[in-house]
Amino acid sequence: MRVRRFVSRMCAACGLLMLLATWSCGAGETRDGHADDHGSTSNGATLVSPNSTTPGVLEREDDVDWFWFTVPDDGRLTVETSGGTDTVGRLFERHEEEWRPRDDDDSGAGTNFRFDVEVAAGDYFVNVRAYRETGPYRLEVSFLEAQAEPSCIPSFCRRQITPKTS
Repeated sequence: MRVRRFVSRMCAACGLLMLLATWSCGAGETRDGHADDHGSTSNGATLVSPNSTTPGVLEREDDVDWFWFTVPDDGRLTVETSGGTDTVGRLFERHEEEWRPRDDDDSGAGTNFRFDVEVAAGDYFVNVRAYRETGPYRLEVSFLEAQAEPSCIPSFCRRQITPKTS
C-alpha cells in the first residue's frame, strides 16, 4: 500500500488538525500491469481540492479515473473536463445513506462533460472515462460559496405607505 496524496486542514471551529489521505495498493498499475495516473475505483480515488485543475490521461478504453473532494459549505459546484479527449463524467452526491450519481457526456466545451449544480457541504466523488478514444484531459473543479441571505430587513423597508384619502 502506498499513500497517493494527503492534505492537512485546520478546523476553524475547534482548531483540530485533520489529515486526509488517499492510498492505493500496488504502484498505480492497471490490471494488466500498465501505469495508471489516477485510481480506477472510489477506494483509490485521487484527492483534489475545490478550485483546482488536475491533469489526467485515459490510458485505455476501459480506464476510469476517480477523484474525490470535500466542499466546505453550501454553494455552487462546477466540475468539468477540458482538452481534446471525448470524456464522460459521473458525479456522486451523498443523499442520506446512499450515493446518487449524475451523468454527463457533452454539456461542456466540445466533447467534454460539465456539471454545474447547487450542493451542500460534504464529500463528493467524480469519475472520468473516455467515450471512444483515449488521451489526456484536465479535470477542473470550481466552487463558489453561497452568499448568506440578510437576516433582517431595516425597519424603513418594512413600513407600508398608506395613500392619503380626501
